[in-house]
Amino acid sequence: MSRFKLIVLVVLTTILLVFVVQNATAYDVQFLVWKLPISGAALIFASAAVGFLGGVLVGGRISAGGKQIDHPNKPRDA
Repeated sequence: MSRFKLIVLVVLTTILLVFVVQNATAYDVQFLVWKLPISGAALIFASAAVGFLGGVLVGGRISAGGKQIDHPNKPRDA
């Protein structure tokens, strides 16, 4: 990872943590038939984590040109 990317990652993570800590109020979250009280910090952190994982999964499959990346560990069709 380049030094620039590492610095950007640290800055964005710090901003996210400050935002999470400042929004610690409890909220009632309703999903389909379930309703649960959850703190705003946990809700924001979980949303950011899901978004990060989604970006990693999608970003690992698509290159900048929009073509699929051929992974060396993936078996080729015979």
